[in-house]
Amino acid sequence: MRKKIDITGQRFGRLIAVQEVSSKGHHRCYLCTCDCGNTKIVPMDNLRNGKTKSCGCLNREMTSSKNTIDLTGKRFGRLTVLRRSGGHHKTQTKAIWTCQCDCGNVVDVLSTNLTRGETKSCSCWKKDNGYALFQYDRSHLLVDGVFFPLLKSRVRFDNPTGVKGITIDRASGKYRASITIRRKRIYLGRYAKLQDAVRARKIAEDIYHKPYLEG
Repeated sequence: MRKKIDITGQRFGRLIAVQEVSSKGHHRCYLCTCDCGNTKIVPMDNLRNGKTKSCGCLNREMTSSKNTIDLTGKRFGRLTVLRRSGGHHKTQTKAIWTCQCDCGNVVDVLSTNLTRGETKSCSCWKKDNGYALFQYDRSHLLVDGVFFPLLKSRVRFDNPTGVKGITIDRASGKYRASITIRRKRIYLGRYAKLQDAVRARKIAEDIYHKPYLEG
């Protein structure tokens, strides 16, 4: 009869087999202690063939070592890296760095977000760009309170008539025409025929929109 193999007390990488425990399916398993202090139940075959060498700490250390590039002092957009943060990303495989923004705020940022250019500030960059865009719009695209690019916007995709400013009145089944200027909607009437509603809308555009588009 073939003698049963006993690996109790043997070392496999960072693991020492303490005692055999209940099998998983057809695989014999051992309770092992790791050099880091953790315990782990491992199939005996995985220990003997070198597939499992630790409780998992070895793999975490190897993965973490890929993220040990020192970014201290480097600059990414408005951010200057001060130090590596003590925090951990939920995957525990990505380094987090504490950065100071030019505006004075201090934030923690993932290394990948810095190196890929996805994060360039504490968020003040977006705020400043938004304000700059607002200033540009107010200086170049706003005339007498009218944002004239909206006057040239396309018809809404859900408009059943296919004509801007003309909808169908459900109660009467007629075509309702309107036009908006300075955030105020002006009602132009209901029409039995679409072409009549279109004509009314065109007249209103000449009166209310054309001066701004030609100005």
